[in-house]
Amino acid sequence: MGVDWVPARVRDGADEGVLEELIREQARLYVVTGHAERLAGEDRYDPDDVTARERLKAVMDRLEELLDITWDRPWRVSVIGRNPRFPPQWRDAAWSTLTPAVAREAMTRWRRWYDDCLAGRHGHYRRRLRAWNLAHEVADIQRELVDAAAATWDVDTPRTRRPEFRRARHEVFALADPPQVPPPGQVPAADDDRPHPGQEELWETVVRHAGRLGEVLREFNRTAPKGCRLARRPEVGDDESGTADPWLEEFFNRYGPLVENGHGLYLW
Repeated sequence: MGVDWVPARVRDGADEGVLEELIREQARLYVVTGHAERLAGEDRYDPDDVTARERLKAVMDRLEELLDITWDRPWRVSVIGRNPRFPPQWRDAAWSTLTPAVAREAMTRWRRWYDDCLAGRHGHYRRRLRAWNLAHEVADIQRELVDAAAATWDVDTPRTRRPEFRRARHEVFALADPPQVPPPGQVPAADDDRPHPGQEELWETVVRHAGRLGEVLREFNRTAPKGCRLARRPEVGDDESGTADPWLEEFFNRYGPLVENGHGLYLW
C-alpha cells in the first residue's frame, strides 16, 4: 500500500451507498495514518492512533470486494495531490478513491485548469495561489530550521562554541513569525478572475520573509555542525503554472482514456 491510483471498475450489484461511505472513511484514515496529506480541513496525521492502520486495512479489504482493480497500472496521486499549480481544495480531494463518475468529472476539471494555465488565464488567482504555496513552504522550512537550531543546545563541540555559530543560531530564533496567508479563495470562472484587496502587498511580504529566511539559513548552514544543516531552502522562483508539465500530461494521456471508458481510480 502506498499513495498510488490504480484503475478500477465498480462491480455489478455493488451498493453505491456502502461504496461511498467506505471511500470517505478510507480517505480519512489515509490522512490519520500519515499516508496522505491535508492542506486544509480537519483531518490530521495522528501517530497515537495505533488502531488506524488496522481499520484502514479492513476498509480497503471491503473496497476491494466491490471493485475490479487493474493492479499493474499504478500512478502516483502526487501528480495532482502535491502539484502546486492546482488549487489546494483539489489537491486535498485527490487523496481519495474516485468512483467512475467522480473521476470523469475530476479529470475534465484538472485538464481544463491545466490548459487554462498554459493559456495564461486566471492570473490573479494564480498569484494568490503562488503566495499561499510559498507561505506554506516558508513556514515548513522555518519550523525545520528552528528545530535544527534547538537541537544544537545539547551539542558541545569546537564548532558550536564558535561565536559566529552562536550568532547564526541567535538569528534563527530571532526570525519573525512566517506571514499568514489566506487560501486563494474559490476557483474563478474563466471570465471572472478578479484581484483580491492587498494581494500584491501580501505577495511582497512573503517574498521578503523568504529572502530573510534564506539569509539566516545560509549562515546557519555555513557555521553549524554538518549533521544539523538543512538541505531545503526557500525558493521564490518564477511562476511555473503556465509552463508544460510532461509528467502531468502523461498522466492525462494514459489515464484519461481509461476514465472515459468507465474506470474509477482506486487509492492504494
